[in-house]
Amino acid sequence: MKILITGVNGQVGHALMRELTEHELIGLTRQDCDLTKPDQIKQVTDNHQPDLTESNTGIYHLVPNGSSSWYEFAKQIIGQTNPQFNLEDLYPIQTREFPTKTKRPKNSILNNAKIKKVLI
Repeated sequence: MKILITGVNGQVGHALMRELTEHELIGLTRQDCDLTKPDQIKQVTDNHQPDLTESNTGIYHLVPNGSSSWYEFAKQIIGQTNPQFNLEDLYPIQTREFPTKTKRPKNSILNNAKIKKVLI
């Protein structure tokens, strides 16, 4: 499969380039494609023609131990970016406890299932 991987100078992009060696990989840096500019994304996609199907496009979650809740994810981010924050003040909530106009999934655990199914 021909795959575009963005952020190859970063930790995740670099790891994907190392792990997905059985595929044809095209590694992109921020200089190659600014993901905040749709015209650049279209140009890079048109130029490289990655293999895109309904089953392999979309968002892929990558977490170190196979899965992570949003609470666990937030706790790690806050702990690393704001060491003065008392993590005991952070607690998990149910979706129903945070009503929004947007429909949210009842179980939104981040896991590696999609990337394993499609790429590995």
